[in-house]
Amino acid sequence: MVRTLSEMNGWDITVRSNAIDGLETFKQEREKFELVLMDWKMPVMDGLECTRQIRALEKDMKVRTTIIGITAHAFN
Repeated sequence: MVRTLSEMNGWDITVRSNAIDGLETFKQEREKFELVLMDWKMPVMDGLECTRQIRALEKDMKVRTTIIGITAHAFN
């Protein structure tokens, strides 16, 4: 659904399958991202820890990336 909405609005998106891959992409291209949709329940590293690490990377930057937490696993 997020991908479809993005494509309908002409937004460029980057999708990663886990937080470690996402964090590595963010480290390499951090100026590229205006918004991060962060799944809180991911394998390998959860979204909260990934967000903490992104904030640590941004510590010396003047701009902070907006991060919105999402999950598909909120209910049984």
